Amino acid sequence: MATLSEHQELKNAYVKLKKQAEQLRRAKKLLEERNRVMMEELALASELQKSLLPRETPQELPLTISHRYIPYLSVGGDFFDYLKLSPTKVGLIIADASGHGVASAFLTAMMKSAFNHLSAKTDSPAELLAGINEEFCRTIRTDHYITAFYGVIDTETLECVYANAGHPPQILLRRDGSIEELNTEGFFLGTFESTVYEESSFTLYPGDRLVLFTDGLLETADAQFESFGRERLIKILNETGQTDLESMSNEVISQLLAFLGGASFQDDITLLTAEMIESL
Repeated sequence: MATLSEHQELKNAYVKLKKQAEQLRRAKKLLEERNRVMMEELALASELQKSLLPRETPQELPLTISHRYIPYLSVGGDFFDYLKLSPTKVGLIIADASGHGVASAFLTAMMKSAFNHLSAKTDSPAELLAGINEEFCRTIRTDHYITAFYGVIDTETLECVYANAGHPPQILLRRDGSIEELNTEGFFLGTFESTVYEESSFTLYPGDRLVLFTDGLLETADAQFESFGRERLIKILNETGQTDLESMSNEVISQLLAFLGGASFQDDITLLTAEMIESL
């Protein structure tokens, strides 16, 4: 038989375990509440970020625009926008903030603000990127940076002027199916304040398509760690070049999902396309 002392020890152990169980229950409840609040805040942040994206395309211009956006997390580090700069000009920008999650999403909000402010002052892509870079270099105190491509299309002269800030070379799909790479010199935004951005231009004829994307599209990998890649993207563009812009964009995303084969995305995915059409 257990002695009185042993009974007391068992009682004390029971009381201690009961107290620990209550503490664990309270800690679990607190963690669940914090998790609920965090999920609600992420959902709100996601909605706020979506509100930064363009809602409708510029009207009364011979230009069709389509976009697809798939964030890696609730909030993403990709950004794109298009604005009517004048009765004949449209600016299209696509950007990718380093990293993932809330910090990158915050940078896209800064990018939106800077783009809106500076695009009203200049229609030069090089000047706009230089202005954003200077502002980010003064503001960002972390090692984050942003890559970006910005093009201004004049629907009257059919000229497109563009500049690149460390973004992957973008694609011009000609009406005859030929491919041209669009790339200029220019470093990431938010790294070196004195960076100079180079401009280049081309003629965008009716039927030509401008295909802009972030590196998440090219670098998406399947279960065997094979990347989707540029060649696969170009093949799809050539195969769908005679369809409408929405169908082409849908096919790119459909084949990207099929390529994944059930694997999850590792980065944000953005596809922004524009096609010059016959004058209205």
